[in-house]
Amino acid sequence: MREDTRFLGDHPLVIWHMVSFRAKTNDRPTGEHWRIQVSECFDPKFWSYSQRKPFQAAFPRLRESALEAAAYFERHQDWAALHEALDGAAQSTIYMRQWQDGLELIKRRLTLPDLSSDEWADLVLWLAEAHFWGSDYTSCISVLQDALESLRPGHPIAHLGGIVTFTRSLTWSTTTKVHPLACFKAITRRSG
Repeated sequence: MREDTRFLGDHPLVIWHMVSFRAKTNDRPTGEHWRIQVSECFDPKFWSYSQRKPFQAAFPRLRESALEAAAYFERHQDWAALHEALDGAAQSTIYMRQWQDGLELIKRRLTLPDLSSDEWADLVLWLAEAHFWGSDYTSCISVLQDALESLRPGHPIAHLGGIVTFTRSLTWSTTTKVHPLACFKAITRRSG
């Protein structure tokens, strides 16, 4: 099987697409080439720890490929594709349990143009979860509190469900200062 389709699978349509695409572009990396490379980072077999464990050796290559794609998309100012590439790089990095490097990639996405409120909420949750997985519970809670405190009138709250749910799950600790009722009050106070 070809190196660049190894993680996408050996479905004939995937292989055909890669081969025909390469033939059309004379093997020059293009935006479509980089999008295909980044899509490997999101293979469903990586979603659960037990499924991705046998593929640990693939994550450094996936991260590097996603970072190369990010550089390409940044040069071309394709912000949506840059978000995807950095998302793939962050995900691969976090799957390698390199929490700090993953956090830096997530923070970088927060600084990019054209960040939708949906993506913002997703990134805040990623930041909190990365701190949580890295056993930095204080920073985890701080990220969530800052997100809730940064809401302004008119800021859409539809995408904050994951943040509130994750915040609520942290209340088992007696050391936390975040309570579900306070989160809901903060949301309703700032949106109304």
